[in-house]
Amino acid sequence: MFRSTLLAPALALLALAACGGGDDAPAADEASIGDLASPAGNVDPPLLVDGEGLRLLDHSGGGDRRLAFGSDWPGVREALAFRGQPDTGTNAECGAGPLDYARWPDGLTLYGQAGEFAGWALDDRSAGVGAAGGISTAAGIGPGRSRADLDKAYAPTISQTTLGTEFSKDGLSGILDGPGETATIVALWAGVSCNFR
Repeated sequence: MFRSTLLAPALALLALAACGGGDDAPAADEASIGDLASPAGNVDPPLLVDGEGLRLLDHSGGGDRRLAFGSDWPGVREALAFRGQPDTGTNAECGAGPLDYARWPDGLTLYGQAGEFAGWALDDRSAGVGAAGGISTAAGIGPGRSRADLDKAYAPTISQTTLGTEFSKDGLSGILDGPGETATIVALWAGVSCNFR
C-alpha cells in the first residue's frame, strides 16, 4: 500500500512531462542549438599564415577570408580588430624601405608598405602556438615546432646565413635555433620582412 501511494503521484508527474506541460522553456536540445548559433563576433576567428598572406577561417559556412599580400593595409588591420589593439608605428630602417607595422603581444607582426599589406612575421613569443592550435600555417607549422615537423610538412631548403640556420619554401622563410635534427623554429615570416642581415 505504501508503495502504490508514492508511485501514483510519480506516474502522474511523468505523464504531465510527457504531454509537454507548457511552452515556457525551450527543450534542452533547442537551448543548446541556440547557444551554438551565437553571433560570430563573440568568437575570435582562427587565423592561419602562409606564403601569400593570411587566412581567417569561417566555420559558420560563410567561407574563409583571404587577406593576400597587396590587399589594402587599413582593411587588413580592420579585419584583425578582433585581436585587440596592436602596437603600431613605422620602421624606417628596413632594407625594403620604410615599413608600417602592427605588432601584437603574442608574436604576430604585420607589415604594410605604400598602403598595402606587404608581409607578416611570427617570433618566438608565439612558440608552441602551432602545436596548440594558435597562429600557424595550415600544416601547423609555427615557432616552437620541430625541424622534423617542418621537414615533413614542407621539405624546405635549409642554409646557414647571417641570420643563422635559415629555411625557405613556398614563400615561407624562417630561422631554426640550430643546424641539428633536434632544432626548433624560432621565427617564421613571408612577404616583405624587416630582417637585418
